[in-house]
Amino acid sequence: QAMAEVLTRGHWQRAIEIRSPANAATDPAAHLTSVSCGAAGDCVAVGGYITKGNDEEVMAAVEARGKWRRAVQVRLPRNANAEPQALLNDVSCVPGSYCEAVGTYVEKSGVSAAFAVHESGGSWRPAVQVGSLPAGAHKPPGASDLAGVSCTRSDCLAAGFYQDVYGGLVPMVVLGDGAEWQRARAVPVPAHAAARSQQDAGLLAISCDAADLYCTAVGDYANAADISEAMAAAGGM
Repeated sequence: QAMAEVLTRGHWQRAIEIRSPANAATDPAAHLTSVSCGAAGDCVAVGGYITKGNDEEVMAAVEARGKWRRAVQVRLPRNANAEPQALLNDVSCVPGSYCEAVGTYVEKSGVSAAFAVHESGGSWRPAVQVGSLPAGAHKPPGASDLAGVSCTRSDCLAAGFYQDVYGGLVPMVVLGDGAEWQRARAVPVPAHAAARSQQDAGLLAISCDAADLYCTAVGDYANAADISEAMAAAGGM
């Protein structure tokens, strides 16, 4: 089962169970992967669980005034596989405004694709595929994923990876406002990275400064010797 734990004045309280959605299996393998709080006692957490039909679905839970509500299923984009496989990786909340969560799901074609979902006032909009990949992306669309997101009052910047025409995985960032996402932009890998066809790189987390709209993302890539190394990229929204 999923759980939440609170640190208050240097002391951790006893963790509490977050109830899974009503259609969860008896053993739901429920887990929460990310949490973001707009204020003390007002948070949103996202993750995944297994349904009674043995599907891998995504869920979100809202804490309001210090009390966690039962998690709810977040509906995937309409082109999701009939046997869903999905995960929400990260969520970012703007105090008193909205939250945006990002992740990956499997399309009917069997390809993993990036998606995002918007929350406001405790309600979740239908999830949308973030499908405008950078020029040079694999066609038909290859795998893509969004692993991290950071939001300001006006926009969110999400980070992840996509598959290019050479078959390698390339870091990307994409800007959105909760209703519409722009075309994603490729992020150049370090100079001594592996060849394009062997590249395995992605951004896993991102943080943006609302004051100057400057963001830093971190992740990993494969170097020419096929060894995984850490990397960081920075830029404006």
